[in-house]
Parts: sequence; C-alpha cells; structure tokens
Amino acid sequence: MVKRVVVLGCGAWGTATVKLVADNVKSSKEFHEEVYWYVRDEDCNGRSLTTWINQEHINPKYLPTLDIPSNVSASSNIQKVVEEADIILVSYPSCHILWLVENVKKFIKDGAYFVSFCKGLILCPEENRIKLVSDVIREQTGKSCVVVIGATTAVEVAKQHFTEATIGSKNLTYAHEVKRLLQI
Repeated sequence: MVKRVVVLGCGAWGTATVKLVADNVKSSKEFHEEVYWYVRDEDCNGRSLTTWINQEHINPKYLPTLDIPSNVSASSNIQKVVEEADIILVSYPSCHILWLVENVKKFIKDGAYFVSFCKGLILCPEENRIKLVSDVIREQTGKSCVVVIGATTAVEVAKQHFTEATIGSKNLTYAHEVKRLLQI
C-alpha cells in the first residue's frame, strides 16, 4: 500500500519538513507522490499564505528563499489534509499542540500514526504535570507517535546540509519507515 504523508505546521520547521519529504517521495514506490500540507491561512502581502504556496511555490513568511516542490498541496482545511493521511508529520509549536490534537483527532483514519518534530514540553496544570508532546499526542488520539529530534535547524534541513537527528519510537516498523521518508 502506498502511504499518504501530510505535514501540519507552516513555520520554518514545517516548511523545511515539507520540502524534504516532498523531494524524497517523488520517486518513491512506498509513499504517495503528493504531500498535503496544513497551513494556518493568514494574509501575507495581500494574498493568502496557501495561495502563495500553491501558486508561487514559496512560503514568503518563513524561509522565503526556499522553493517548495510542485508536488506539495497546501490547504487551510485541516480535515481535508488529515482524513486521508497514513503518516502525519507535526511541526508545530508545543504551546499549540493541545489545540491541534483537538482539531485533528476526529478525522484520523485507522492505521495512521504521527511523527513529532516538536521541541518543548506541555504544561498540564489540571494534572500538576509537565508532559512530552509525543505523550499528549498518543494520549489524546490513541495513535502511535514517532519522535524526530536533534541538534539541527530548519535552515540546515531546508538546504540539505549534512545533519543528523534521532528517531525515537516504540514501533520499530514505523521508525524504519520514517527513516526512509526523511533520509536524503
């Protein structure tokens, strides 16, 4: 089965991630060639951000010199982006994860899993605890969550500089799949 990959988050990390993934899936028999990208739509120089991305293939707000591959389809409709996804890559600020999870969990299909590129922790005052982003995603959605983390920057990834990250997962099959998806 060819897997559909989507990216949630349109900041610098989301932009770098979508470029890397879109470049890597073009010639893959394992992953669907088109990558859906959830972009929180906002006005940017008189046009919507999704219009910039879909028509000009750039994100003028974050990493504006980076060319977005033509096999990326940006949408501000979170349901449309998530409902067909097999692998959901999350490049979102940790302070917005609770909102994001609440808005995607009802659309996630069986067998889908998350990949978190998120840095930071989530304060849960009602439980008097601090939680990892991956734990919140797992608890709120009931889905597995692979973690990709390391001493790397969005610019390094976007420019395909040599860099490395660690993939953490309780599911070895998912970890290997994510490695194949991200490796240049």
